[in-house]
Amino acid sequence: MPRRVLLLPFFASVTVWPAVVLGMLAGAVANAHDQTLPPRAQWRASSSSGAQPAMEPALAIDGDESTKWGGAFSPGQWLQVDLSRTATIGGVLIHWDSAFAAAYLIRSSEDGQHWQTAYETADSQGGRDYVLFPAVRARYLRLVSAPRTTDWGVSVFEFEPLAASESPRITGLQTSADPAALWSAAASGTIVGPGPRAGTRELHVRLPRALPVSGLEVFWASARRDARLEGRGVSGPWRLLADDPGSLGDSSFLAAREPRTVSELRLRVRAAPGHLPAIRRLRLLSPTQAMTTMKRYEIVASRAHHELFPSSLHGQQVYWTAVGVPAGRRKSVLDEYGDLEAFKGAPLVQPLWRDRSGRTAAAYEASATHSLRNGWMPMPAVQWSPQPGLQLRSEAIAAAQAAGPVTLVRHRLVNTGASPVDGQLAIVVRPMQVNPPWQHGGVSPIRTVEIAGTGVRPVVNVNGR
Repeated sequence: MPRRVLLLPFFASVTVWPAVVLGMLAGAVANAHDQTLPPRAQWRASSSSGAQPAMEPALAIDGDESTKWGGAFSPGQWLQVDLSRTATIGGVLIHWDSAFAAAYLIRSSEDGQHWQTAYETADSQGGRDYVLFPAVRARYLRLVSAPRTTDWGVSVFEFEPLAASESPRITGLQTSADPAALWSAAASGTIVGPGPRAGTRELHVRLPRALPVSGLEVFWASARRDARLEGRGVSGPWRLLADDPGSLGDSSFLAAREPRTVSELRLRVRAAPGHLPAIRRLRLLSPTQAMTTMKRYEIVASRAHHELFPSSLHGQQVYWTAVGVPAGRRKSVLDEYGDLEAFKGAPLVQPLWRDRSGRTAAAYEASATHSLRNGWMPMPAVQWSPQPGLQLRSEAIAAAQAAGPVTLVRHRLVNTGASPVDGQLAIVVRPMQVNPPWQHGGVSPIRTVEIAGTGVRPVVNVNGR
């Protein structure tokens, strides 16, 4: 009997902690095989195509960020680097041109014939990507783009493989796989590192050298509460980079407003009752991915009531038509959902419908139709159904007045059913333009709102206009 009593705690500890032991062993094996890469002068680059001699593949590995490789104007282009000998690779630094691939793969091979996928993503934001993955033995690395995201093909300023010894090390995580698999969403793990207070957990990311970063993006696999990211250099105190209070959303974009050069990151999370915080993916944010006002708005739009926010906040391209008087220099924009930008850079004006139960609907998830008055008149219209038996039609026209051209928009509700419909038509003003930043638009701050007049026709002035 005493022997059984002593064995029970032993077996309990084995069932709780083997994942941590396995993670440590995986890291140890990778370290044993780490080696430096061959000199850059020995690398050779090739591609599926070259747009022109001034954008040949070799320009993506020359260490000069003013030169670039460019692929043909078609999907599925690839760029390949031959390191001249096999090495242990743990990642790639990619500096994209404005023509970047939102979806791409990093494939590896020891002989140039048999390939495996080391990394895959469908949500790159371009700029600079820190691509990290579990260590692979490879002589050849290939960047393979999925459908292109611009009309100019895909082009890369620099493509720099990283030795496994140059990859970040994650500690404070319980996982059954190599912790580096979290960079590519190939595994999940639980944060078990103790925090400074009861109910908090802590994870550390140690960089092999000081790097300029904006922070971390954390994709959660369980409930959690407040998340806080701090960074520090080789020596010196921890400094706050970003925080994400509360528990909304299944990810936290923990980015500073300006890039910081750090050698270590510390993620502190307050656990939800009965849960240890779990992660399904990590992304190291490069200097080009710092927090902006527009990015913060995109985060808000991705959480509660995401269907009510303009589709450009979800990364979708927006189509629109210009509205103005003949030869007039000032134009308005009416987009495909009935949203209006009254003049260039003005806040977006959006119609919403709220029924008697409080349910709110916008045109972004509806099937909208578009037309011109009588098929030819310069009066664009958007029509959609907020609920069965109800149609909302938004129509715009520009008129010349003494003080300058004015755009008039009429929102008309039509009951197409046999029963009365109760609800409210709301006109919302949002601090953004119709066009997103990548279409030369972006934020449009709302500084003042004034309601003048009473009765059925009050006047609302935004920013004094």
